[in-house]
Order: sequence, then C-alpha cells, then structure tokens
Amino acid sequence: MANEFEYGRNSAYFNWITEDEAQESQNARDVLLEELKKLGVQFGFSGSKADMRYLSKGCRLCGEGRWSCLFINGLCNASCFYCPSRQDDAAIKPTTNTLEFDTPQKYAQYVNFFGFKGVSFSGGEPFLTFDRTLNYLKEVRKQCSSDIYVWLYTNGSLVKEDQLKMLNDAGLNEIRFDIGAFGYSLEKAETAAKYIDTVTVEIPMAPDHFQTVKDLVLPMKNAGIKHLNLHQLRATPFNVHKMMERDYKFVHGTKVTVFESERLALEVMLDSLKNNGVPVNYCSFLFKSGFQSSAARKRYAALCVLDNEFITQNGYVRNISQDGALFTITYFNPVASGADFTKVERKRIAVFKTDQNPEKMLCEIAEGGIIPSTSTAGFSQKELIDIFNLEILHGGFAEYF
Repeated sequence: MANEFEYGRNSAYFNWITEDEAQESQNARDVLLEELKKLGVQFGFSGSKADMRYLSKGCRLCGEGRWSCLFINGLCNASCFYCPSRQDDAAIKPTTNTLEFDTPQKYAQYVNFFGFKGVSFSGGEPFLTFDRTLNYLKEVRKQCSSDIYVWLYTNGSLVKEDQLKMLNDAGLNEIRFDIGAFGYSLEKAETAAKYIDTVTVEIPMAPDHFQTVKDLVLPMKNAGIKHLNLHQLRATPFNVHKMMERDYKFVHGTKVTVFESERLALEVMLDSLKNNGVPVNYCSFLFKSGFQSSAARKRYAALCVLDNEFITQNGYVRNISQDGALFTITYFNPVASGADFTKVERKRIAVFKTDQNPEKMLCEIAEGGIIPSTSTAGFSQKELIDIFNLEILHGGFAEYF
C-alpha cells in the first residue's frame, strides 16, 4: 500500500481504525452534516468544503487555484507536534512549487505571469525574517494588480505592534495565526485586529485540544477574529513519531489522517453556529490534496498541452494515439522544470492500451462522474479506477475505511 511505502516500518505501528469504527463514525458524521445543513451551512468545491458563507477571500482563491503561497524561509521558532515538515534550514530561499525566488522582483514577475489573484506568505515563521517578508509584500503591491489579495501565516510569538502597522501600510489584507503553537493565546491575534482588516485563526484540529478550541469560539469573535480555519490533522514521515505518541487512531488514504480530527472539527463548527461564535471553515485533507494540487497542475498543463491533447478535470494532460486497431491513452503530470517558471516538464505517469475507441468511455466519466463497466470499456476494473482518478477531481468527504 502507498501508506506502507511512505511510512516504512512505522506503518505497522499505527493505531489503524477498524472497519466497524469507520462505519460508526461515518454514520455519526452524516448526522452532523445533516444538522449543519439544517442550520444553513453551505458546502462548496464539489461538497468538500464548509462553510462557504463565511470563507475569507483568501480561502476562496485557494480553492479556485488562483493563489500562490510563497514559503519565505525555512525556519521556525516553534516546535508544534503536528508540523508536517522540517523548519530548521536557514539556507532556504523563498520558494513556491519547487521554484526559488532570490529577489522580490522575480517573484512578482511569476505572480503576474500566471495571473494570480492572491498571494500568501508562509514559512517557517515569516516574522523571523521580517524585513525579507515586508520587502516581498511591497514588491507584490508595486508590480502586481492593485486588487490582488495578500495574507500571511504566523505562530504569533514574534509579532510586534509596529510590525503590524508596517504590514498594514504595505497592503496586507489578512493575517492568520496558528495559536496552537504557543498555548492557544489570543493576545497577539487581538492586537492584530487593531491594524489588519481580516484576522484569522488557522489550526489543525487536534483531538486532545478539542475542548480548548471549542471554548474559544466566543472569545475569538469578541477579540475581533473573523474566521476560524480548522484543518484535518495528518501524519507525515516527519511528524509520525510525535503523532504516534498520542492516543490517536489513523485512517488509510492517499495520506494518513487522524481519524477523530474531522468529526471534532465539524462539532466545533456546529457549536459555534449554535452559540453565535466565530465563523468556522473546515479544510479537509481531501480538499487540500484535490483542489489545491489540481489547480497547480492545470497552471502548468496550459503551458505544455498540445493541440490534440486534453487537460483533465484533475489537471493531468491526456494524449490519445492510435496504431491500427490499438488505442493508447497516456497521462502526463506537468511540473515546473528548473529555475525558469515558464518551462514545464511533462512526466509520463500512466499508459493504458485498448482495442476499443476510448472517447465514449472518457465522455461518460467526465459527464457522469461514474466508472464505466469493464464489459463496455475494454479495460480491467483496476485500470478503470486509475483512469477515473486521473480524470476526475473528487469531492465530498473521504471514506474512513
């Protein structure tokens, strides 16, 4: 399995969810979702994100794929158990999608080239290199469209009032705090609300922190915080040992996620709605891995697709060729090549062969969103599932088992 390949010997030591537990929790999730719908919650992006009524502009641009996230450095002064990657490399240059930008001017050119409507600065911790962060922000404002939406992520520990004023003067629209990094304090976020138009708290929903987060939905609103973004907690090869030290259960998938995280995030949303707390946005890993990843592929696919080829809903380039009675479907993953963001490399990731013309089958997949039967498609069941996943961008909520 993919999870075994990624996590190696650690895969055998995960506290995996059982089939009975998965079914019970999915039923409980369905009840929660119905209750949320009755309260007016709107689901978007093929049913994978809620609550659409109260998303910040940055979150909307993220889901639409019209945003660039620049990792301004590779350093952080926190040690969150849930951090997905190393944050201790002082040599890392500002980077996005494997592309390095050693000057603010080059990054602004990249933003203009792809026509992004939003830009975010992350890290690491952007306040560790505040002057660099501020310079990149100023250059985006100088070179790019006047209506571009710009936000910044921080753990808040290094934030100072004079810096908040400088960020506001430079045109920062939104600042997002990971308050889980330092004891769930709202002090810095409340201070930021005096200077920045939109202040958001963005944290993973750690099951053992559920009550703490739930108790903060009213204080957040009273502090001037406009959004609470809750992410589904997931395990990575970097944080796996810290995750396994906690009494979590885990779910198989394209990546390993924490079983309880999703349900508890939805419970926080429900509680906040009932008690007139801060608006809550739930960001599942299925949404992040689906819509964000496909958007990046589509940007690069547009630069390398040939006239006789097609960009799938999931952002892959599809080529169909014919040799006599044999049809070959080839899928390519378009990725940035080297330092020049205008050059794209096409990586061949899948090839399927059949003696039946696949055009009708592919139309059925695209229009109906269903997997055709093997008898009419000319492929095995496994091949059809693989083709379906390359063609279609999945929505809704993931199954637990």
